[in-house]
Amino acid sequence: MFGYAGERTLQTIGSKRILNMIHSALPKVAIIGCGGTISTIAESELDYVNYVDTGRKVGVEEMLKRVPVVTRIADLQVINLPSVSSSAIGPSRWIRLRDLCRKLAAQNDLSGIVILHGTGTLEETAFFLHLTLTLDVPVVLVGAQRPLGTVSSDAPANLIGAVTTATVSKLHGVFVVMNGEIHSARHVQKSDTYSLAAFQSPGYGPVGRLTNDGPIISGQIVSKVRFGAWRGTEFPRVDVIPSYGGADDVMINACIAAGARGLISAGFAPGLSTPVQTMALEQASAAGIVVVQGSRTYRGEIVERGRFSENGFIAASDLSPWKARVLLSIALANRLSLREIRSAFNDA
Repeated sequence: MFGYAGERTLQTIGSKRILNMIHSALPKVAIIGCGGTISTIAESELDYVNYVDTGRKVGVEEMLKRVPVVTRIADLQVINLPSVSSSAIGPSRWIRLRDLCRKLAAQNDLSGIVILHGTGTLEETAFFLHLTLTLDVPVVLVGAQRPLGTVSSDAPANLIGAVTTATVSKLHGVFVVMNGEIHSARHVQKSDTYSLAAFQSPGYGPVGRLTNDGPIISGQIVSKVRFGAWRGTEFPRVDVIPSYGGADDVMINACIAAGARGLISAGFAPGLSTPVQTMALEQASAAGIVVVQGSRTYRGEIVERGRFSENGFIAASDLSPWKARVLLSIALANRLSLREIRSAFNDA
């Protein structure tokens, strides 16, 4: 697999595809820097924890100096957005990324787009772009679990893998590349705090992997885009309500008072809240607030039962509560009816 930066990386890859690129016209890839661990330099070579508070974030140019072989894989067009932790990335930045990707993809000679992103909200950003981008080039999000300069940092290999994946012309859609795997933005979730294999697609698996001969696509790619024509900037408030033993209705009432137009219930499997929460959610639904019943479990589908229809609830299918929130917010922004929102969740 991919190894270290510089000449040794090129030799380690041994990729026929990359070697051919070097001796021919390089494909053009736009690379957008947003920050995150992948763009952070720790103070110590063994700092895998405190760098979040003490590390120094760098722009794409400095990162490329540390991983120079990337410039021999593709002709890179660099765009630096404010470099922040993924904990600071939400709807306003998602919309900015959506518009930027559309603008970049309008360039006829562009092969793909890479977005350097923190891992905390990476799956949410990827899913938002999956729902709102209809492009002829792949959009690849990539992060890292260990910052630049640390022992066994995965940042160089992940960057190389993302750029290489972005040069595959037959790929259309939004993907996450981490730890030698290519995941669909529709299914991927962060599943571990510190492991390099932190991103999984529960129940589906990766759609491809990175090999010495380049990316190999082996799974089904989900490319359905429901809101590809949406250019709005409104992102209606939708809150996630967790269920736990003894949970009451205080959080539900507070979210409604704050102006929530939708609520995602991160309930017990297979889609249940506490009795007190259920009553409050039923009242919210009756008042016109859209309620989506999801699960706090890592995998598995929520299916509609009789009580769902009676209460006007929508089943989240196999979407995580966080992805369900993204979909419902966009659906509300597009002023979909309850029937249309239910259809959006069924077909997502």
